[in-house]
Order: sequence, then C-alpha cells, then structure tokens
Amino acid sequence: MTNGLDEDYVKIQKSELDELKSTIEEQKIIIEQTKGFAFGLESKNLKYLKRINELKVDIKNQKKMYESSASWRITKPLRWFTNLFRR
Repeated sequence: MTNGLDEDYVKIQKSELDELKSTIEEQKIIIEQTKGFAFGLESKNLKYLKRINELKVDIKNQKKMYESSASWRITKPLRWFTNLFRR
C-alpha cells in the first residue's frame, strides 16, 4: 500500500515540476518580449534626443540671424530703455 502512495506522490511531484517548467518557459518568452519592447523605446528615445539637439541648433542659428538683422540693431536702444523701466 505504501508503494501506491509513493507512486501517487511522485506523480504529483512530476506534475508540479512540469507546471513549473511550463511557467518558466512562459516567463522566458515574456522577458524576451519585454527586452524587445525596451530596445524599441531606447531607439525612439535616442531619435528624440537627436531631434531635440537639432532643434536647439536651429534655435541658436535663428537667434543669431535676427540679432544680426538691421532692425534688431536699430531697435536695441529702445529695448534697453523699455527694459530699464520694467525693473
């Protein structure tokens, strides 16, 4: 009779082991999918950082352009005088 209980116990243990193996495989798949998703986000992040830097350069160039324009230079005293009273 003990032998039958031992066999049942072994069957239960094998069943639990199979379930754990299955769960591990499922988790491995999820991990790989998550890694792929994270890589995609990292790629997008780098693309956006590059675009931000390009826009910063554009802003600097535009600022140089308008600051070197004749109208900007002519109105400089007026801006200085106006700022004097804003303080």
